[in-house]
Amino acid sequence: MPRHLLAPVGAAGAPRPSAVTVFNALASGPLQSWATLEPLLVKAHVWEGADQLSKFQSAFSLALGVSMLSGLLNGVLFDVLGPRWVLTVGSFGLALCHLVMAFAVQNPAWNDQIWGGCPADCISSPG
Repeated sequence: MPRHLLAPVGAAGAPRPSAVTVFNALASGPLQSWATLEPLLVKAHVWEGADQLSKFQSAFSLALGVSMLSGLLNGVLFDVLGPRWVLTVGSFGLALCHLVMAFAVQNPAWNDQIWGGCPADCISSPG
């Protein structure tokens, strides 16, 4: 077993399980929380209209497909460039995508930005 995994919890350099859980949940983004997010988006009148639910389903399907394909890309980048680079760039990408999606939810004229923000969020998430 790798030496860094043998360190006692809370020891210097060893991540706490609660911190790992929280950061993994944040990195999972809207894709993993879609069942909770979709009713909230309906209440916020995102894509309000007759085809509202089909747009949500299409956005989820697109993000899921991008997420599956980006897993390979992220794995290659992780091996080539190293975990520090991938996680740092991914963190900035996640922050930017979350800001775009938050702005898109708040402004009805920008609702279509979710089409780009959600898949881009999946690409930025190395986890």
